[in-house]
Amino acid sequence: MPSPTSYTAVITSEAIQKLKLLCHQELPREACGLIACRIDDSERVASAILPMNNTHPEPEHHFKFDPAEWVRTLFHLSQSRYSLTGFYHSHPSGPPFPSNEDLTHPLWSSSVSVKEPFSGAEGLQMLQMWIVSLADPATTEISVFTSSSNGMRRLVLTEISV
Repeated sequence: MPSPTSYTAVITSEAIQKLKLLCHQELPREACGLIACRIDDSERVASAILPMNNTHPEPEHHFKFDPAEWVRTLFHLSQSRYSLTGFYHSHPSGPPFPSNEDLTHPLWSSSVSVKEPFSGAEGLQMLQMWIVSLADPATTEISVFTSSSNGMRRLVLTEISV
């Protein structure tokens, strides 16, 4: 039976504020990037937000990482003693739930997992999909998902102050 923490995504207050700001700055385009934790953090608290350029030809409705930037960013993570925990993207006018395109995107549909040094001390680690909805100008909604044997599973998002 999975531990209760396997159903939870934890992020620092500073990181969640940065995530929201970066997504708002990209409007009307979809923002995208990586989320990471300290490699020595056994709780895997998301504490680093690394924006990436959205190179999709239709960035208002889709996202795509630049392959060279992707490699540079992963190298930077390993050199900075951070571990990749997930990816984020925004839905400028949609809800914080996976679209049909999200569900078939190679990042999510192949049960992505990574090996050291990007996954922390546990070895293989399932990655998380963070979706930031900017549909309501009064509030920013964030949902986090991970792949499971039954499809995508929504995680409980917990913000902590450090």
